[in-house]
Amino acid sequence: MRNSLFVSFLFILFISINVSAGNVKLKENFEIAPNCKFIWTDNKKFLSAFLVINEQEPDFHFVVFNYKNNNYYIGKSNFIYVKKNSDVYPLVNFYFSFLSFNNKTVPYIHPVFLIKYLFILKDVNKDAKITDAFRTYDEQQLYLRRKWTDVDISPHLIGLAADLVFYTKNDIENIERISRELFLKNLVHGSKGNRHQHLQDNRLWLGIQKDEIPLISDKLSKSADSYNLHIIKPDYAFEAEYFPATSKFNFYFDKSSVLKIIFENLYGVKKAEINAGVFEEGNSTVFLNTNFLKEGFYKMKIYINDYFFREIFFAVK
Repeated sequence: MRNSLFVSFLFILFISINVSAGNVKLKENFEIAPNCKFIWTDNKKFLSAFLVINEQEPDFHFVVFNYKNNNYYIGKSNFIYVKKNSDVYPLVNFYFSFLSFNNKTVPYIHPVFLIKYLFILKDVNKDAKITDAFRTYDEQQLYLRRKWTDVDISPHLIGLAADLVFYTKNDIENIERISRELFLKNLVHGSKGNRHQHLQDNRLWLGIQKDEIPLISDKLSKSADSYNLHIIKPDYAFEAEYFPATSKFNFYFDKSSVLKIIFENLYGVKKAEINAGVFEEGNSTVFLNTNFLKEGFYKMKIYINDYFFREIFFAVK
């Protein structure tokens, strides 16, 4: 079995699901869907998670828990996506107030990469700044002509890379350790004033056919709005309220890990997917609230760092 990278013990508390979580009030008196809390842990550690619900039009949710004692939510209006075969390829605007950006940065990256990137950024020094994230194909060609890069196809084109400046030696050592565990590629390159730390999600990048990238990038760039970033404000903080758990899992992770849970109907059609992390080495209790699923029978497929762990059948009533 391919789970030699970790040892996990898992159990389900509830199989039949019938809950109503209610709405959550934002500090700004906005309301957001109860899907803002679809997965959480029993501790106060940092955690971020991404939920996509597959309907005729996909529905997206991204949450950040316990960033300096605050929780943050990003709703559907801050996502862009393209349809890719029977699935979708999304990017999310991560213009959080607790991050620092260059004023020319287009802050869209893939939400699964964002889970890993936020885990790294939470511990970098306060002066660190993100200088590059999503990049159009035309911009990449300009970089190539100016010899700022030697490749015409880059993970920046599809939101799978981001660059950081004003980092410290300790930051780099921490990034290198986490990158090894999460299969991220990191390197420091550039010269003089353009010296930066580049980080990319190699696990996602290697799964993309490179001849598809210019078309995907072009469709995404037509949706990305780099002019209204201060209006979008994706970081509406919400107060944690009680949410009933429909499932409970106990895991032991032997290294930094990302959890993926795919929900399929009995015909094998994917109805939703959760990605969450980064879970640090040790024991973690994970709770789910699957009120985002419609009534019916489902199969839950669980992966850790993209290695299949097990599947579970359950019903939503």
